[in-house]
Amino acid sequence: MTDLEQALYDLGEHLDHPRGDELLAQVVSRLRADGAPVELLVVEPVPVDGGTDADGDGGDTREGPHRRSWVLAFAAALALVLVGLTAFAPTREAIAGWLGIGAVEIRERPAPGTAPATTPLEPVPGSVAPPSRTGSVDVAAAQAQVRFPIALPDEAVSGAPTEIAVDSRPPGGLLAISYPTFSLLEVASAPGQVAVIGKSTQPGVFIDRVVVEGHEAIWIRGDPHEVAYIDQSGDYRTDTVRRAGNVLVWVDGDVTYRIEGAPDLATAVRIASTVR
Repeated sequence: MTDLEQALYDLGEHLDHPRGDELLAQVVSRLRADGAPVELLVVEPVPVDGGTDADGDGGDTREGPHRRSWVLAFAAALALVLVGLTAFAPTREAIAGWLGIGAVEIRERPAPGTAPATTPLEPVPGSVAPPSRTGSVDVAAAQAQVRFPIALPDEAVSGAPTEIAVDSRPPGGLLAISYPTFSLLEVASAPGQVAVIGKSTQPGVFIDRVVVEGHEAIWIRGDPHEVAYIDQSGDYRTDTVRRAGNVLVWVDGDVTYRIEGAPDLATAVRIASTVR
């Protein structure tokens, strides 16, 4: 036998463990119950030195409890490896329902659309001039209305802001700043806080994981997608839906930042890297 086989065999002889005859079946059953597409590799008994195998070449076909246990354990481990390669590969279906960052949740499903509301609400602020629920304000006035320190990009990169607005609907407040070519949103997102902004993606929308100044970020590109506020029950407020273009979202501390309107990722990251 090879050195690896000998080492595994010796390990099986000294381990204090249950027989494990049902281990593989139990692992597969639990994974399939969770909806994992399990693929199994059938492991045939491997002869070891000291006996006669089916080919008559002197291999050992002993099927003692220790040998059977380590073969089954090896098969179970191999099955788990295969599951890791197949069940958890990121697919568009798998992304739905779990992908998000900070105060932003991303779902893959048909766009929620818009619907009449008893009390119409303004849509989530965007790349066009944001809705002035409180009117355009200066930075000092805006800071008094949100529960997080306002950060701004370097005007040498971004230009001067054209409008600043605050939306008090999200807990902690949301700040929307319009610039000549893009908009910057800042929203409170303390650890454990549920998402307050939802994005709905469809085929044609792509999500890339990127980094902004050492912070996890996502770049959403491609076709326009829907963005809306999420209510306490986790549903989209259809009266706040609007369409959004390419966006960069990242989290720094207890604040989620979102840049919309930058022509490409490099430009968005360059702006984001100056936000202080």
